[in-house]
Amino acid sequence: MKNSEDLRNHVYDMLEHEEKFYVIKHFKEENILTLTIYVIIKRFENGIPFNEEPKPGGPSRLSTREQKNIIRNAEHKIGASQ
Repeated sequence: MKNSEDLRNHVYDMLEHEEKFYVIKHFKEENILTLTIYVIIKRFENGIPFNEEPKPGGPSRLSTREQKNIIRNAEHKIGASQ
């Protein structure tokens, strides 16, 4: 396979015409990791298009400990010589 999108496309095509068991067996014979196959099958069952990449990201907030450290460090620099 060229890349992950090609693999997902191939699995999606097979899932439309074959039973899940045969698809898994086919890709195991092609030395594709079983976990990878199951992740693609789960995406197919959830209706996610094969060409949609997972989006990176997460909470961009600082923890309260990090906020306190930033405030404490800023307070020590304002008006007081160290």
